[in-house]
Amino acid sequence: MAPKRIIALHGKGQSGASFRRNIQPLLQRLPDDDVTVKFLDAPWELGNSGGAWWRLPPGVRSYDAKHYEGVDRSLEQLAAEWEHGDVYGLVAFSQGAILLSFFLAANMQLRLARQPALLPRKALLIGGSWPNPYTEVMESLKALPAEGLALLGCDVLTVAGERDDVNPMEMALAVSRCFGGAASVHMHPGKHIVPLDDASLDVMSRFLLSACGCEVAEPPAIEPAALAAAANAVAPAAASAATLAAPPATASAQPSQSAASQ
Repeated sequence: MAPKRIIALHGKGQSGASFRRNIQPLLQRLPDDDVTVKFLDAPWELGNSGGAWWRLPPGVRSYDAKHYEGVDRSLEQLAAEWEHGDVYGLVAFSQGAILLSFFLAANMQLRLARQPALLPRKALLIGGSWPNPYTEVMESLKALPAEGLALLGCDVLTVAGERDDVNPMEMALAVSRCFGGAASVHMHPGKHIVPLDDASLDVMSRFLLSACGCEVAEPPAIEPAALAAAANAVAPAAASAATLAAPPATASAQPSQSAASQ
């Protein structure tokens, strides 16, 4: 049987290779014969400082930005991974976790509306923050019953540092609350890092391995009344969610050699 696929998204200023080195202790807890982890590289170059998943004006942060310039390229890149087979897990740090949060939210809406959706079994968000341009997409999930989100077959674990001085812990927890019954949280006492203490490694590795220990299933059956309520709840955002989940390619978008602050 082919190894189960996990996709990894690095933070701003990192690369797939540097993120791999950073989380090597976590990778060592994943059996090579059962799991393969693919590390993506963000499309927007930051010179000698790695890459970014979108561009921002100087001094603007992702949690207060009004627009993520160039994010379509990143969404297309992530969505394309499903063309190569099932994605059992996603692990993302910092800006990568912000990207993953609204990608998941949009696809959860699509799955509830019984439209094609790209969802892993497990999604691990580390050191993320609020995706401000996609507040409507995130907030729309709150209108749904928490237990309904738990039935979608995609669990979301948020890992947040109590002393995170880059992406405030409160914003990571706000993202987690949007995922309702699909969400869980692990706190660590550190700053803006991937925690590598034994307790955190145990939580994260068990979470990812639980994705790879089960087959990717079709969306579970939902009672007709619950489905109708969910479809009505997500209807206002369904069109924008479809665009977000699989944005059209734009010929004018080209990677830049520099990008501004996260």
